[in-house]
Amino acid sequence: MDECEREMIGTIASELEQRGEKRGRLQALVFVLERRFGPLPSELLKQIGEAKAAQLETWLGRAVDAATLEAVLEQPSKH
Repeated sequence: MDECEREMIGTIASELEQRGEKRGRLQALVFVLERRFGPLPSELLKQIGEAKAAQLETWLGRAVDAATLEAVLEQPSKH
C-alpha cells in the first residue's frame, strides 16, 4: 500500500468516525429531550437531524438543566 492509499484510508476513517460521533450526539440529544419533555414533533426531529455536530453538542449541554424545550433550542441573541 502506498502513501496515497494510506492517506485516503485515513481520511475515510476520520470521516466515518466523525459521522459516528455526530450520530451518537444526535441519539443522546433525542433521548434526553424525550425523557424530559415528552415526544418530539417530527419537524423538530428533522431540525435536529440536520444540525451540525457542534450545534448538537450545544443543545445536549443545555438539555441537561434547561427548564423548557424552547430554552434548549433557543438561538443566542445578536446584539
